Order: sequence, then C-alpha cells, then structure tokens
Amino acid sequence: LSTRPKKYLGNIEDWNIAEDQLKAALTKFGKEYKLNEGDGAFYGPKIDVKLFDVFGREHQCGTCQLDFQLPVRFNLQYRAK
Repeated sequence: LSTRPKKYLGNIEDWNIAEDQLKAALTKFGKEYKLNEGDGAFYGPKIDVKLFDVFGREHQCGTCQLDFQLPVRFNLQYRAK
C-alpha cells in the first residue's frame, strides 16, 4: 500500500480516510502486505500488485489507484439509486 506523498492534492482528512479504507480492504483480504509510505500518487493512495517468478525475481503486475480528486475537480456526484 503506497500512501500520501509529500506533494499531494486534496485535504489530509480525505487522504486518511482513503488510506484507512484501503488498509481495511487489504487486511480483510487476508494476505500479507507492505506499507510503502510516501510513494502514493499525488491524487490518491495505491496498491501495487507484485508477483515473483520461479527464480524469486519480483515483477509488478498491476496497480489499483484510488483517485478521489477527479470527482471534486470535475464537480461529479454519485447517486446510489
């Protein structure tokens, strides 16, 4: 889990909520994960998925990025119904 970098958009409260929610999701998933403090994108925290090959070499497979700044910048809204 990569968290808030030194230069970021938005407010600290939103970042804390987003990071806490991703931590909770990773904990519920039940696999070990590492905290990579300060390596998130400027617009939100991210989860980097890494795999290891038969030789033990690490490969980044994908990234799940949480961009909660875009809706604010474009005045987007969410309706559940």
